[in-house]
Amino acid sequence: MNLAEKEESLWILTASPAIWAAHFLLSYITAAIYCAKYAGPDGSLGPVRIAIGVFTVIALAGIGYTTSIAYRKDSFG
Repeated sequence: MNLAEKEESLWILTASPAIWAAHFLLSYITAAIYCAKYAGPDGSLGPVRIAIGVFTVIALAGIGYTTSIAYRKDSFG
């Protein structure tokens, strides 16, 4: 088992939490802007819910991708 230090990286470990943080930030900003400009106090949040759903699917796909990369990298089989 040859684990060259130059081939190992901790960036892959930080990718998934960074993707989720970006998802959370984008969701919060989208909801805040929509509520402030369009919805008002009694407005419908339907478009925001759809946007957050899309953001979530994209984030989960990115997290799954980075997880598969990390798993392949650390797999000893």
